[in-house]
Amino acid sequence: MKNIEKLIQEVKNKPLPTHVGIIMDGNRRWGEKNLKNKLKGHNAGDKSLRKLLKIIPKLEDIKIFTFYTFSLENLKKRPEKEKNNLYRIFKKGFNDLAKNKDVHKHKMKISVLGDIKKLPKDVRDAIKKAINATKKYKNYFLNFCIVYDGQEEIVNAVKKIIKFCLNEFSFE
Repeated sequence: MKNIEKLIQEVKNKPLPTHVGIIMDGNRRWGEKNLKNKLKGHNAGDKSLRKLLKIIPKLEDIKIFTFYTFSLENLKKRPEKEKNNLYRIFKKGFNDLAKNKDVHKHKMKISVLGDIKKLPKDVRDAIKKAINATKKYKNYFLNFCIVYDGQEEIVNAVKKIIKFCLNEFSFE
């Protein structure tokens, strides 16, 4: 926490971006190296994210945070035990976000990008709970990419554009 406060002071008088993306990668490697347990690395990553929530309001210029948490590729290749550990973290995390004092005090809107239909129902329910609890907020935007795939996102965006164009414009 002391290092983060120091970083805030160092960048305080410099122009900051309004949107920051954070790729939450390396938790397994860190857990194996420091805790001798890959799965506990995910728990440590969750703790770091919770600390960041308290700091976000101090970074006044940065209003949008996008967290890349769990890709479609990881869903396909990770062992069931690891996925179940992540599902437990996601469920607890989103349930906590729905009632988090800092989230509500600072009006942080929670959004999730990705194919959450591929997640267990209890995790989807927790996600929906956090989204619904914060849907009217506009001070900060916390985007979580879960079961996302960059290529799939581009294809889906193009399909939406084509559908919109076909509905809006007549090509006669």
